[in-house]
Amino acid sequence: NNGASTSANYYFRMVKSDGTALDSYARYPVLNISAGNQAPSVSSVVLNGGSAITLTPNATTSFNISYTITDTNGCADIVTNRATSTAFRSGVSATCAVPGPTTSNLNCYLYVTRATSTCSGTSINATDTVQIYYFAQATDASSSFASDHWTAYALAVDAANATGSATSSAVELNTLLAIDVTTSSINYGTLNPSTDTGATNQTATTTNAGNSSTTLQLSSFQTLKTGSNTISTSSQRYSTS
Repeated sequence: NNGASTSANYYFRMVKSDGTALDSYARYPVLNISAGNQAPSVSSVVLNGGSAITLTPNATTSFNISYTITDTNGCADIVTNRATSTAFRSGVSATCAVPGPTTSNLNCYLYVTRATSTCSGTSINATDTVQIYYFAQATDASSSFASDHWTAYALAVDAANATGSATSSAVELNTLLAIDVTTSSINYGTLNPSTDTGATNQTATTTNAGNSSTTLQLSSFQTLKTGSNTISTSSQRYSTS
């Protein structure tokens, strides 16, 4: 019978030549149907809970990749420490959604930590964490990669080195417009009325703390005043070089 179930025992009974069963016997043959090793499967892959990714200025931000690994041979066959996951911009899927990814702080991140559930039947739930830098490439409508998205990839491995993988639905990585001004104040020194600082310049350091390439625009918004003397905003000159 080709419809016999796997992982089941089948017992044989002896019959007489006329077709009647023997009433009793001490031993009888047993047939066990085994399916052999089955590759694990990955399902329910989700990046950041399915929500858009919002970064933190001048820092890394942690985001979760959750997924389920199922192996019909049982949980003991799943080698959880050989599983892997990545979060990536869809344009680099050929080099990031693979067992040995080419990582990049711009567009391809490998997981850094993992938490797993206890086995339930033949499945284990996993939650991996990736830490994405503030300058990772955005994919929203105002970005340079508006036709791309960010996706997660998860790969499972069993004891026989069989593998299974899946990817998540797409989410956007938002543009982050932020600057970091590391100079808290500018000291012009002592100036007499109707004079200027001449060749003595002060430097204020400003860096891009986001992932937007928007041109930096500088302006002065406060008139300097001491006693009856003032320096208007139009008399404060600045340059980016």
